[in-house]
Amino acid sequence: MLGAATAVAVSYAPAEAAAPAPSIYPRPHQISVSRGAVVLPPTVTVVRGAATDPAALTALTVALQGAGVRVQVTDRPESGPLTVYLGGATENPATADVLATLSAGNTEGLPAEGYVLATGSSHGRQLVALAGVDPTGTFYAVVQSFRQLLSAAARSRLLPVVHVRDWPAAQVRGTIEGFYGTPCRTPPGWTSSIFTASTR
Repeated sequence: MLGAATAVAVSYAPAEAAAPAPSIYPRPHQISVSRGAVVLPPTVTVVRGAATDPAALTALTVALQGAGVRVQVTDRPESGPLTVYLGGATENPATADVLATLSAGNTEGLPAEGYVLATGSSHGRQLVALAGVDPTGTFYAVVQSFRQLLSAAARSRLLPVVHVRDWPAAQVRGTIEGFYGTPCRTPPGWTSSIFTASTR
């Protein structure tokens, strides 16, 4: 599980509209929030790269549709009411330009499975960048952070302007096995009292 924040920076810039303050759990290691909002339109364009993680693309599509928008997927950078660039440098090179445009930095220096998420506007273009150090990082950018922002925007149709940098709290991901109840012989056809929970 991604750990609790170790550094949180908040900055503000003037804008006409304001989105609700973002609530992401677990709290990212680094998050900066600016005034203003990205309007969630009826149709969102998703730009994928040749190596964009298919699981991340599916998760993103489902999350956007769950927020009540239509999704248009393309392999080429193009503009629209809102364009989402999916994939880090090894998956979708076009995302790097968007991160630079939004002054969000990049994934350099982050450990494996880390990611950068950025939302904002530039020259009339509304943009989102979801970039992982690797495909797993991109997947977590979608399912752990961006999906929560979309859920919060379901009513207001406003996404906050944020820059997020996050990475696993532990270097090794694995499982935890828990045992409960009084030890006893398991009757035929029953399973033992064991549960397994995945961790990050």
